[in-house]
Amino acid sequence: MGAPFNSSPATCTAQSATPAASPYFNERPPMTTFTSSGPSIDEQTISTLEAHLAYALPEDYRSFLRDRNGGIPTPGDVPEPSQGVVGILWFFSLDDNRAERSLAAAVGSWEGRYPETMAPIALCDGSNLLLLTLDGPDRGHVYYWEHEGEADEGEPARTDNLTLVADSFTSLLAALHDWDPRQDPRYHDIAGGTGTGDPGFIPTFD
Repeated sequence: MGAPFNSSPATCTAQSATPAASPYFNERPPMTTFTSSGPSIDEQTISTLEAHLAYALPEDYRSFLRDRNGGIPTPGDVPEPSQGVVGILWFFSLDDNRAERSLAAAVGSWEGRYPETMAPIALCDGSNLLLLTLDGPDRGHVYYWEHEGEADEGEPARTDNLTLVADSFTSLLAALHDWDPRQDPRYHDIAGGTGTGDPGFIPTFD
């Protein structure tokens, strides 16, 4: 097991390359900050997870767990084809006694509801997930999993509720931005085509 849980927030940073420009996002800060990360963990803790999953983790995500062990990202919005943008609530952590933040608890809760060669790495708005592919030709790719499109209980996991958001965990971190709703064309439609409505209004989209 890793070090005992520490309730004080941990802050850590991840350097990232500049992602492709998007009109929906504000200018990106030079790094992503993670707060409320999990406790320090050792190699054995990660190896235990890999043994349960029956797959080795991609090295960039493995390093993230070892060095940062999850947390709340700032900025925390990522482009996603079906939604336009999704908000990441937090990345799961190992050896975390906060059930909602625990990677082990997430695997236990959602296992069987997504393809077996994937693992949950983050919780998004709306109780949706980011999944990391652990095997096959797209190993390392990160997908957005939309729970309302999942299979009925007892049926095989579906794949038509998955959309690709990044070709690696490193690329995912590089894509994190703060979403600017006033730069989103759908906001302009709601605001009567001008985008100059209530400055405190943040629209949501189905």
